[in-house]
Amino acid sequence: MGVESRLRDLLEDPRYSALLRLPQVAEPPSIRDGAGAVIKNIWQSSAWWTHVVQGKGRDLKATNFGTQNNGRNIVLSLHIDGFKVFKGVSDSMTPMVCMILNLPEDLRHRQPFLILAGVHPGPKKPLNLNPYLQLLVNELMRLYEHGFAIHDPTLPGHPLVMVRVKLLCTCADYPAHQDNNCQQGASAKWGCIKCYIKVSNRHS
Repeated sequence: MGVESRLRDLLEDPRYSALLRLPQVAEPPSIRDGAGAVIKNIWQSSAWWTHVVQGKGRDLKATNFGTQNNGRNIVLSLHIDGFKVFKGVSDSMTPMVCMILNLPEDLRHRQPFLILAGVHPGPKKPLNLNPYLQLLVNELMRLYEHGFAIHDPTLPGHPLVMVRVKLLCTCADYPAHQDNNCQQGASAKWGCIKCYIKVSNRHS
C-alpha cells in the first residue's frame, strides 16, 4: 500500500478525519520567547512555523501549502532503520515508515496511523538504499506538487477537496543516516555527514 492510498483511507474515514486536520498553532516559542525557549512538540518548532504555517518551500520561497485548504494538508516524518528479525540470528530487514505529524503526540506513534512506505526484506543490510528510496521520493514529490482529491466526511455533502503532502524531516541513527545519504562510516576519511573535515589518525 502506497502513502497516498493509506492517507486517503484515513482522511475519508469519519473516525479519523477530524484528527488529521493541521493543528492551528501560535507563533513558536523560539520566535516568541527567543533562543533557548523550550519546545515540547514539533508544532512549536520554527521549522513547523516556516514550512507548514507559512508554507515556505525548501528555498524558503512562499508556496500555497500552509494551513490553507481547510487544514487538509498532511505533514510527514520519515523513519528508516534496520533491525534483526529474530533473536540470535544475523538476518535483518530495513523498513521505511512515515509518521503523520498532524496528529497529537500520543496518537502519531500508534500502529494504525503509521505508514509502511517501503521495506528492504534482507536477509542482509542493503548496499544501497537508493533504488528503494527513489520510489518513495517520486511519490512524495507528486503528492507535494500535485496532491490528490478526497471526499471530506467532515463537510456537508462530503465534497471533493485537494490534499497535499509535505515531508518535513527524517529520523534515523547515525549508521542509518549514512545509508540514506550514501555516505561512508564514521571511520572513513570523510565520514562526517555535516562537514568535509578529513579524518586524521595522528595524535596532536
